[in-house]
Amino acid sequence: MIQLEGLERVKDAFTKLDIKVQRKVARKALRAGAKMLKQVIQMAAPVGKTGLLKKNVKVRGGRANHRGDVAVVVGVGKKWFQGNTFYAGFIEFGHKIGPRELGDNRKEYPAHDFIKAPFEANQHAALNDIVDEMISQMDKAAQESK
Repeated sequence: MIQLEGLERVKDAFTKLDIKVQRKVARKALRAGAKMLKQVIQMAAPVGKTGLLKKNVKVRGGRANHRGDVAVVVGVGKKWFQGNTFYAGFIEFGHKIGPRELGDNRKEYPAHDFIKAPFEANQHAALNDIVDEMISQMDKAAQESK
């Protein structure tokens, strides 16, 4: 969850908006930050023979935990270990190669953090994009309400 500390004016203006407008503003602002993260993740994604992994980094609406919450997800495909890019999870988290009967003697393929590392390195820039977009969307909503 993002805390808008130090931005009391923005926070106050946001809470004064209608609930529907709040969700619209939040969704657009989160998408702006997510789009920036998508570009960074695509640059970090490993490119195999087809480049399918890089092409399938997507921004989509996520499942909110509470009614009225807004969530946006940057990820590969629809879910981990599913679809054409099922192997993205194996690359991101690492895996072991060989039959399970070998137990701990299997060869280990290390994780290649092509999503987590770029996110951690660019989360503050994404937050800045989110706040900037939030301010512009609130200004736009204020103009429309007049």
